Amino acid sequence: MTTQQFQRIIPMENVLNFRDMGGYKTADGRVVKPGLIYRSADLSTMTEKDIALVQELKITVIFDYRDDHEAMKQPDPVIPSVQNIRVPAINEPGLTNVDYEKDLMKHMTLDAMMGMYGKMPINNPSFKRLMQLFQEQEGAAFLHHCMGGRDRTGVGGALILLTLGVERETIIEDYLISNETLTPMYDQMRDRLKAYIPEDQMDTYMNMLQLRREFLEAVFGAIESTYGTIDAYLEQEFGLDAESRTKVQNYYLV
Repeated sequence: MTTQQFQRIIPMENVLNFRDMGGYKTADGRVVKPGLIYRSADLSTMTEKDIALVQELKITVIFDYRDDHEAMKQPDPVIPSVQNIRVPAINEPGLTNVDYEKDLMKHMTLDAMMGMYGKMPINNPSFKRLMQLFQEQEGAAFLHHCMGGRDRTGVGGALILLTLGVERETIIEDYLISNETLTPMYDQMRDRLKAYIPEDQMDTYMNMLQLRREFLEAVFGAIESTYGTIDAYLEQEFGLDAESRTKVQNYYLV
């Protein structure tokens, strides 16, 4: 992780993977404005200081990709002057309500993950609402998140950065930061899995939990196999024609 990437991570008392998506260069030489687009993991255990920081950052909307089961179990906080919007990005309970003993590794195989990522960007109501919000915000700050802030949030973040004209390699680098910022979560998962997985197999299983560039490349591949180009995808999925995209870029780039 580079010094620049460390600086974009915002220290929270009880929220993992909270970071600013600003600062990335676009293909045309502009830069994503800091302080407007944030991403994170679960917010349900936010402290008073964490909530105060969200208010200090002038975040006006929290967008949640989680499903009903997740949100009921660990609800987002209600913060004055902040709107909460939730539209599930994955409506397959087996993928979000995992039985650690029986199901985790079945869902975390390379093929399963590639399949999940390949489905997410196409005709997904959650990302349609996200991109609508992205346009409506007109440069005001918002936060998007899921449980780990890695898979669903990773795809949402990629779509935002694609819209702004950030290069794919940079988008992948941003996505992979979660492997390091989520170390405490992985450590907790390792402890939980000890009851189900032999110690001599643990490293292999934990390695399966790591994000891989191939997952995000599956997103790009699905988009191009379905629509041909990123431009066609953004216009047909989200109504972001050249004029609309230029308008959004003017809000979020400098």
